[in-house]
Amino acid sequence: MYSRSIKSNKNPQSGFTLIEALAAIGISVMVALFVVMIATDTLKATAEIHESERLHADVMHITTKMSYYIKQSRQITKFDDSPGFTLSIPKFSDPGVLEGIDYIEIKYENESIYIDGNRISSENLEILAFSTKVVNNSVRIGFSIKYESSEREYSFTTTLAGRNN
Repeated sequence: MYSRSIKSNKNPQSGFTLIEALAAIGISVMVALFVVMIATDTLKATAEIHESERLHADVMHITTKMSYYIKQSRQITKFDDSPGFTLSIPKFSDPGVLEGIDYIEIKYENESIYIDGNRISSENLEILAFSTKVVNNSVRIGFSIKYESSEREYSFTTTLAGRNN
């Protein structure tokens, strides 16, 4: 009679060893961590850019509103030691016919900027400091601002001139 031997494993070299599997897992984890770090940095940078764009829009809104009234004024008067000023703006009914003078007050109060009692700074924006210096018929305005949701502060300074006539 003749007998046959049965081999249980035809190819003993197939598959991964434990060391190879652990090395592959370790490399995969390092690549995943690297991707997560890059994604996190990208999201932070995107958030900072978005905050800067919002800040720029808010600063432009505030300065445009103040500039509109300052450029119409004939006289700018600083009142007391508070960081604000009063503008005297001529009212004309017809071209060249003076009808009277309006007085517009721009002031800083409760971390906001107001023009004649109307708040012009947005709700989530804190005005940390506001300073004005009246020279002739122009105003040097400086303010530091920050969003309530942010720890970063931004400072801005500009000079706005009224009419010379």
